[in-house]
Amino acid sequence: MDIGVISACLLLLGLCGYFVARPLLTLQNATAGDVSVRQLNERKEQIYASIIELTFDNELGKLPDADFQRMRGELESQALSILEQLDQRGQQSSGGDIEQRIEREIVALQRQTEHPDLPRVEPRPELPPTPPMAAAKFCGQCGTARRGTDRFCTQCGTAFEEAA
Repeated sequence: MDIGVISACLLLLGLCGYFVARPLLTLQNATAGDVSVRQLNERKEQIYASIIELTFDNELGKLPDADFQRMRGELESQALSILEQLDQRGQQSSGGDIEQRIEREIVALQRQTEHPDLPRVEPRPELPPTPPMAAAKFCGQCGTARRGTDRFCTQCGTAFEEAA
């Protein structure tokens, strides 16, 4: 074969390899950036939780006001530096005072944690009332089949409600 054909094939093979490998290389760089953003967001949430706990301890009288102000200032400066890092990465919306954003996020987190022992449940949509049934065909307690004349369950002894 001619040297020109071999070099053209090698060039074509190299270009194909480059186009196949390029997305894989950019994916690794994007993943590394996402991990650091995720870590920054987690650290931000930890600092907000610490500020809430510190405020609660101060309200209970466990912490003197001077210590509270000093510790809160340190935590807010840490939160400020994290928010600035996130802003540099383009993860936070621009505009507004950063301290006000910190306060808004702390208040939102406090509202979420006011009753941590209660589950968060969305209200059910209203259902139309169901008409009363003449008689159930099964025991509501154990699930045993009911005969039409039974007044009690033959398995567990539960009294059946009579139709109105």
